[in-house]
Amino acid sequence: MKRRLDFNRRKEVNNIYAGEFYVTTNREAVITTLLGSCVAVCLLDEVNSIYGMNHFMLPTETKRKAGDKAGKYGVDAMRLLLTEMLKQGAKLKYLKAKLFGGGKVTRSSYNNVPQANIKFAQRYLAEQGIPVTAQDVGGECGRQIYFIPKEGVYSRKLKSTYRGLV
Repeated sequence: MKRRLDFNRRKEVNNIYAGEFYVTTNREAVITTLLGSCVAVCLLDEVNSIYGMNHFMLPTETKRKAGDKAGKYGVDAMRLLLTEMLKQGAKLKYLKAKLFGGGKVTRSSYNNVPQANIKFAQRYLAEQGIPVTAQDVGGECGRQIYFIPKEGVYSRKLKSTYRGLV
């Protein structure tokens, strides 16, 4: 995770990468990530003012490699995010989710990773009893996500730059 201060807005900006998550109680903070076929889940407990986002690449572990980030797989990323939020005082009954990503950004006909990521996140949240209040998933574009607890989540769709095999 890369943290910086946006001097124009005087806000803390936390950029998370694949396999990472971030939790905050700062309603003014910005959590941002860039998605292609990956999925990001934003969790909000507005009653206790605890907010978090993760970014995972694959739904479940296929073959873990040395050096893989703990949150690379959805099964771990969701558990890590939820555990940290509960540790900081969030209550499961107050949690709401917003779901983003899972874009089919390559032309590969056998690539079902985006859809598998989306379905995994939806299923996991349903099993935990966490309602999904908004989502921007699927399609053929990447997304830049900006989660600002005080304002909401902004999803900027990115035009595909796929040009074929080189």
